[in-house]
Amino acid sequence: MYLAPLNLFSGSGETLLDSIAGLASPELVALASRLARVFSIASPFAPGLHCVGGEIVINSDLSAEAAATRLSVTGNGETAATALVACLGEAAEFLSQFERTGDIEEVTADRDRARLVADGWIAEAIAGADRPIDWIRASDASTGEIALLPADLCLRRPPHRRTISPAGALSSGVAAGPNFETAALRAVLELCERNAAAMWWLGGRRPRHFALDHPATKAGAELIERLRMGVTARRTLLLDITTDNEVPAVAAVSVDHCGRGLACGLSSRLTASDAAKAAILEMCQMEMAAPVAAAKRTEAGDAALNEADRRHLRRAEFAAMDCELLHPWDISSHAAGRLPPGSGLEGLVGHLRAKGVRLYLLDHTRQDVSVAVVRAVSPDLQPFSTAVSTKRFVETRCDREGEIIAEHEIPLL
Repeated sequence: MYLAPLNLFSGSGETLLDSIAGLASPELVALASRLARVFSIASPFAPGLHCVGGEIVINSDLSAEAAATRLSVTGNGETAATALVACLGEAAEFLSQFERTGDIEEVTADRDRARLVADGWIAEAIAGADRPIDWIRASDASTGEIALLPADLCLRRPPHRRTISPAGALSSGVAAGPNFETAALRAVLELCERNAAAMWWLGGRRPRHFALDHPATKAGAELIERLRMGVTARRTLLLDITTDNEVPAVAAVSVDHCGRGLACGLSSRLTASDAAKAAILEMCQMEMAAPVAAAKRTEAGDAALNEADRRHLRRAEFAAMDCELLHPWDISSHAAGRLPPGSGLEGLVGHLRAKGVRLYLLDHTRQDVSVAVVRAVSPDLQPFSTAVSTKRFVETRCDREGEIIAEHEIPLL
């Protein structure tokens, strides 16, 4: 693991910033000034991977803490420029999720109550509320009609303002983009990714593998070759975890030669090939997590580890290749998970609606960030959590009754 400080306002740093001008809006590039600490990470397992990390300062007026706090953000890519753009995009997403004055909608009339989205897994999430729930305005992705979502499932709020706990990570289903439609498409695809991952890793649904002549296999192999650059320390496997909603979803998994050190990247895209490439990039980034945690423990002992570090170390110790969920049961069809040609946001929303999946979009774009950020929420897509359940998730777990579900053994993320 090689971590090096990256000064974006030095000569080389300014050259890097100049190089992303054609890849990102001026508003996104401007967020570089809000990164308190920036560094590049080089991977010994994937020398061709570029990874940029940083910390954003959250002012006390947003975090409701007595002093400013910091959040870590990371981006990856095949070039330093694409990695930095991804890092800044994640910064925009985090900054835009914090509650602002005026976010909460007052619910009074029967018309307002009819707009509440309170079924599916959301019904379970709000069932234990011991005081009135705050709501935030969103829109039905199919009709554009106003909908109201539980604010605690959408906003980063101080503890004294929260009534319920989020189901899964608040960052799931949130995406930045050059415009609302692009950000919304990315957000919806992330919901599909987490739903597929939950059905697989938490629900016990066995994956498929891609045939040698499948486009995803070819795209994945070419990318792995570019990233590994001849390094053979790890084995990589592509798994098709696409569910019955037929939106392509891929898990890229790697282990060391002892079958341990599990790292996994997840992605859902409009094509399986694109999903495979995005999952591989995330996997290569995750390969560095456990070694970093192990180095922290060596230098400062167990007391220096946070909960994420402990999860990474548990996953690294796992005998991954003994897990049946990493052994595909069938070959993925070339046609499986193929959306209609030219599908964008409208096509994806229509496709999912035909599968019985409702989608709601919340515009998280903030004046002080000036980057389009959208949250997608669906009561019909399973979050990556067992705290709540969709009907389909319950059915999947029942179908796998008696089988070993990996979630009981090891955290995937």
